[in-house]
Amino acid sequence: MASAELTMRITPTNAPSDKVTLDLSGTTVTISALEVARLFLEKIATGAAAATGSAVVRPPAIGSLWPSEGGIYAGLVRGNPDYHVIVLEEHSGEVSWTDAMTWGQRFEDQRDPIAGLPKRKEQALMFANVPELFEKAWYWSREQYDAEWAWSQRFGDGCQYYPHKDRQLRARAVRRLIL
Repeated sequence: MASAELTMRITPTNAPSDKVTLDLSGTTVTISALEVARLFLEKIATGAAAATGSAVVRPPAIGSLWPSEGGIYAGLVRGNPDYHVIVLEEHSGEVSWTDAMTWGQRFEDQRDPIAGLPKRKEQALMFANVPELFEKAWYWSREQYDAEWAWSQRFGDGCQYYPHKDRQLRARAVRRLIL
């Protein structure tokens, strides 16, 4: 591998127009100090990830398609550990809770063994961040209130309640991703 001499001249003035000039074997490149700082911090993050054997993965903007995850990014759920919620497809009609849970199991895979119907706090996050993805109707949660009742959320106003499991509600699947 060929080596080259690198000299750097920084003249700080603490102004937005601060520049960094790089002279690499007679080729001079001048870029903003802010861009140098951004690239430096990105390199540190990438180096730390490489040292641990993991890749740096950044989620898209909330409400945007996350192609590698096959759905729409809804946001971050705080927990132990924190995780990202990706909204997947919606069931074609209204179903009982038991049928919704069975339908949701088809989304389980090695990345997320409990993909399927969302938890209550995930539904609250989706109501806050991506309500446009839902009809203004009741949707089943994966959480049970007791043996006969299960939690649900109305996406018209954000209300959560526990109807009888035989009631016919809508269902939408999610995937969870820990980064």
